[in-house]
Amino acid sequence: GKGKGKPYTTPEGGKGHTLPRTRLSAEKFTGTVVAWKGKFGWIQPGEEIEHEKAKLHNGSLFVGMNDIEGATSLTPGATVEFHICEDTSGLGAEEVVQVGNVPPGAAAAASKGIKAGGKGPVAPKGGGMAKGKD
Repeated sequence: GKGKGKPYTTPEGGKGHTLPRTRLSAEKFTGTVVAWKGKFGWIQPGEEIEHEKAKLHNGSLFVGMNDIEGATSLTPGATVEFHICEDTSGLGAEEVVQVGNVPPGAAAAASKGIKAGGKGPVAPKGGGMAKGKD
């Protein structure tokens, strides 16, 4: 109902996604990006979370673009690492880092124009490992 969960008004206003949070995880969890909607999305944790609110949102965790480290969006199907936090609306992810690229074919349409930053199995010409001339 109205008037719940907002004991005071903030100068920013309209920041429902920045409700006071409690971090629940000591270690980072791994999961998969289920959906990305432009400024927020959902992550499916790789293991079941033992928490009363874990079943909300079909077990997925809310993630906002401000919760991502070093990026402002996530790729659906990609592997991510994150901490789990709780607010009044349910569980979310924070300090989210995308660690894996999307499996081939999983989001082929979404990955057009994205090149893996030059980190391929291509060895530099000349071996690159030579130590000295002996």
